[in-house]
Amino acid sequence: MNSAAVDPKVEEQGMTDKQGETADAEVGDDFKYDQARVLSWVDPERVRRMMDGLTGLEVNEAIRDGRLPEPTLSRVLGIRCVAVSEGEVSAELMPREDLENMGGTIHGGVLAALLDTVMGAALHTRLSAGQKFATIDLKVNYLRPLSRASGVMLGTGRVINAGRRIAYVEGEIRDPSAALAVHAVGNFALLIPPGDAGSVADPSGDDDEGLSFVAGC
Repeated sequence: MNSAAVDPKVEEQGMTDKQGETADAEVGDDFKYDQARVLSWVDPERVRRMMDGLTGLEVNEAIRDGRLPEPTLSRVLGIRCVAVSEGEVSAELMPREDLENMGGTIHGGVLAALLDTVMGAALHTRLSAGQKFATIDLKVNYLRPLSRASGVMLGTGRVINAGRRIAYVEGEIRDPSAALAVHAVGNFALLIPPGDAGSVADPSGDDDEGLSFVAGC
């Protein structure tokens, strides 16, 4: 059986040739991506070196003040750190069209990402230099819809209890009127106990590297 050449457009989009043919037949020339965003960020390895030796509180304060780059995901979503204190971090997110679902409201995954960001950052402010942590679970309750019409939303994370291995953290998102729109609670694992942390740029060598979370708001 002779194999046909794969359309470069189909190959680029990660589809099979058959899927591409079906899409072309259904949509034709009327289907075009006519919106775009240009995004830049700093190499994460370089950022980790810049963070080396800083406590979690110092890292998040530096991100808030523009002395350290924002994490890549924060750049992608438009999360902006606005308030940092020990055990509590707040960040703003301006709703955009590309963050909405087809129903015209902000995608639940975007809101969960905002919560995970501020909740993790809140825990980070309690950690010494080089300590790593990871999200174990995140329970999110969506109480009211948010959209571009809602305006700037404020996400806040605060540490409720932090033990040697597990931390319990709360998060919330409020609209400009201060109405509670989303609430979350989650457990976070401390991957390197206090006093055992090495540098961020040269971790301890534990086999949990795939789970590590070393970042700010």
